Amino acid sequence: GQGPTNSTGTIYRMSPTGGASVFMELNGLAGIDTGANPHPNGMAAPWIQDPGGFVAPGKIGLGDMDISSDETTLYVMNLNQREVIVLPLGLSGGAPTPPAAGSIIRRAVPTPGNCPAADVRPFALKYYNNTLYVGMVCTGESTLQQILATNPTPTLADIQPAKNMLRAYVYRFNPGSNTFEGAPALEFPLTYPRGTINFFFTGVDPNNDGEWLPWTDTWLPSYAPLSTAQIPTNIGNPQPILSDIEFDDNGFMLLGFRDRFGDQAFSQTDFSPTGGPNGYDAYQAGDLLIACQNGGAWQIENNGQCLGRGPSAGAGNNEGPGGGEFFYNEQYVPFHGEIALGGLTVLPGSSEVVTTVFDAWDTFENGTQTYNVLTAALARRVQLFAPGTLLRKGAGLGDLELLCDAAPIEIGNRVWRDDDLDGVQDPNEPPLAGVTVQLFSPTGALLGTAITDVDGGYYFSSGPGTDTISAIYNIAGLTFNTSGFEVRIDTTQPALTGLFLTVPNNDGSPDGDFRDSDGILQGVIAVATFNAGGPGDNNHTYDFGFNNSQVQVTPTAPTTPPGTPGTPVPGATPVAGTGGTTGTVSQPGGPTLSKIVDRPFALPGDTITWTVVASNPNPYDLTNITISDSVPGELIILSASSSAGSVSVSGQNVTLTLATFPANSTVTITIVTRVRDGVVGVAVENVALLGDLRATATTVIISGLPRTGETPWWRLPLLLGMGGSVLAGYALWRRQRASNQL
Repeated sequence: GQGPTNSTGTIYRMSPTGGASVFMELNGLAGIDTGANPHPNGMAAPWIQDPGGFVAPGKIGLGDMDISSDETTLYVMNLNQREVIVLPLGLSGGAPTPPAAGSIIRRAVPTPGNCPAADVRPFALKYYNNTLYVGMVCTGESTLQQILATNPTPTLADIQPAKNMLRAYVYRFNPGSNTFEGAPALEFPLTYPRGTINFFFTGVDPNNDGEWLPWTDTWLPSYAPLSTAQIPTNIGNPQPILSDIEFDDNGFMLLGFRDRFGDQAFSQTDFSPTGGPNGYDAYQAGDLLIACQNGGAWQIENNGQCLGRGPSAGAGNNEGPGGGEFFYNEQYVPFHGEIALGGLTVLPGSSEVVTTVFDAWDTFENGTQTYNVLTAALARRVQLFAPGTLLRKGAGLGDLELLCDAAPIEIGNRVWRDDDLDGVQDPNEPPLAGVTVQLFSPTGALLGTAITDVDGGYYFSSGPGTDTISAIYNIAGLTFNTSGFEVRIDTTQPALTGLFLTVPNNDGSPDGDFRDSDGILQGVIAVATFNAGGPGDNNHTYDFGFNNSQVQVTPTAPTTPPGTPGTPVPGATPVAGTGGTTGTVSQPGGPTLSKIVDRPFALPGDTITWTVVASNPNPYDLTNITISDSVPGELIILSASSSAGSVSVSGQNVTLTLATFPANSTVTITIVTRVRDGVVGVAVENVALLGDLRATATTVIISGLPRTGETPWWRLPLLLGMGGSVLAGYALWRRQRASNQL
């Protein structure tokens, strides 16, 4: 029916507790036309005949509807314009809201090459694995009209050319591009044998096998099944509508067919739409079929089986494609061989399909039957209204949908030791147990605290469950479709003593986020920010890696004597520098720090310039940065400046503060000094600090410099001594590094 709006294009919203309200009216939006309401208006209208309603089924109004898995897009079939309507949904207070007209998308269904465009009738929709499946039939009605033009009372044999046009199609629709694939994913003829409509027809009418017939808007055609003996007013005229598509847990496709005649005709003893004194009892005969993939190509069942599924007990019963049917229990013995009404639903994990039927339990009623999808066995029957009510055997039920609690959200999941410092989990890298992990709301409220288990795992869930140390359940604040949640780890906690946060987001390969570290250091807190999706949106990719190498240091010996290089810091890798002894340090996921001196040797009274360079190579800002430089007492500070931030001098200490250190940026501190008089024969080491980072540079104060071209007597022994110092320092670094890795 059209409901209170009296429109064929209204979508209604049903409350879980009962009651319906208008969600949106499609007619008039974005050029949508679902057709005029064909029903009479007023008490004086011929409701018992309803001639307009006989022509309309399957041709006007709305067909199937389905929603994307993330519940952000609603897909609706417009039967009148033969189009898929794409409705991007809004969200208000957790409830969907209709889109503006400008965001509505319309896409005409394809026309198969073996079916006239006028005979293409779509209906079914199913969103599955990020693809929308669209079901339609070729009705054969154009060919039938050509036959009727020269033969108004054809026999069943006369309309065989029209029957041969009957076909079913399933097309794939890409939600990303909103386009159909060029060829159908599944196509098969609807000329297979079927069960009887009514056993009273047996032996009386040659058309008793319930075979599909071409669509027609003519009442009681000469070829239609009719019981002329026991009950002369029992009639049928089965016309296929592919009304529903579902998929079971193993990926088999289930197809629900509705008989259009059930929507054209009546429950019992109603008069024909053309008038007359006789009442008729009309019978519909839908169907339920199964399809499977063979090498990626879909094919329909054959004689009660489909590539390893079956054969069921329906093999060889002459009531399905190839001479048998898989779902053989879709019948009511001893009266009806086909009782399906075309609505389907599958509860994931149940191995069952529920379908709407008439005579589900008793005669003259509607309900559901549930079948095992692996064996086709009948699992249960449910009567939805009792025998003798007005709907009786009528097609009084439409589609079926599951009304379940919203699936919970769960996030996690691992804290580990990143031994090779690459920010990516490797098979031999151990978990970190006993680490405290906290979940915060977008407003900064603490929602839960977990402690990692022996596998380094932690979990936060909005679903029911019993809390453990590492898994926290019943978090009401972990809400659907909400942005700005944070997972935080305090890096100063005892479980992380001696460990440092590794580089974040360092695996750009497909599915790399399942393996890399997501924590970004904010002060002393490692933070991973995320947005929660819709129901069932579980995300176990929020990982945190830590390592026990505090910094990467790059000390370099002076290129000319004299001088003694500083001791390498554990984890250092030597690289080349310029002028004097210089050092560059970095921390994974943090900034880098380097220091350069402009001259390797100096005399008392000489001016020496020290350059400290800090870089933030990360794609995110750092905050509250402080860089300090302790100038040795052998030097007098003449000036200190910086390219950014605020620099100050206190005694022999130079300090730079940065409230924000922008991503991918560099700051430079320039310190100009003079060698005090009387200082000679000293290697002066200048140290810069940035948090845990330490960079050094060294110059040597001598009493005099050699004349140009002269080789001083001390060059060779000094070079040998310097080389020995470097080797000793390198050996010490190796021992310290090995000790740290134990």
